[in-house]
Amino acid sequence: SNLSPEKTFKLDITSPSSIEAVFKKFESLNVSLDTIIIASGHLKKNELSVDLNKDEINRDKLKIQSAEAKTSFEINALGPYLVARAFAKLLRFDRRIKKFVPQICVLTSSIGTMHNEIYGGMYSYRASKAALHAVLMALYCDLRQKNKVGILMAGPGSVKTKMNPYGNLSTNQSANYIIDNIEHASSSAKFQFLGLKGKRITW
Repeated sequence: SNLSPEKTFKLDITSPSSIEAVFKKFESLNVSLDTIIIASGHLKKNELSVDLNKDEINRDKLKIQSAEAKTSFEINALGPYLVARAFAKLLRFDRRIKKFVPQICVLTSSIGTMHNEIYGGMYSYRASKAALHAVLMALYCDLRQKNKVGILMAGPGSVKTKMNPYGNLSTNQSANYIIDNIEHASSSAKFQFLGLKGKRITW
C-alpha cells in the first residue's frame, strides 16, 4: 500500500552497489513483499552449437570464452542470487495468513539441469543456470529455518525473444504460464522447479 500500482526503479543486476541502492529505497519506504520475481537471462548466439573438431584453440579465443562465461555467471547466477538474498529480508512473513506463503520466483531453464542429455553446446549458459539452481536451494534451506517460504524455479519454455529468436511461445503466453505456476506455488513452502502448465522438472 506504500507504493503506487506501477513503480519502477532502475537496477543493474551485475552491480552489487546498484542492488543495494534499490534495496535501500524499498527499505526506506517500509515495503513488505509477498512475491519476488527475478527474470534475467544471457546467452550468446555463438554458444548455441559447438563443433569441437573445428574449434580453433588460441589465447585470444580462450580469453573471449572466459569473458563470456564470466558474463553469463554474473547475469544468470550471481546477480539473481544477490537480489534474492537482499530482498528476501523484505518478504512479509505474517503467521496470521495461513493460506499464503511468500515466494521467490526465479526464471531459469531446463538446460541447466543434470538430466538433459539430448544436445550439447551453451556451456556458459547451462553452467550458470545450474549454479543458480544450487545457490537458490542453499538460500531456501537457510530461509526456511525461521519462516515459511517458497522458492519457485520457473522454466518459461521456449520463448521467442531477442535471446531466443527460434522460440515457439510468445512472451505473453509464457508470462501467463509463469503466473499460473506462482499462484499454484503460493500455498507451499517448498523448493520447486516447474515448467509449462505446472510440469515438475527434475533439476
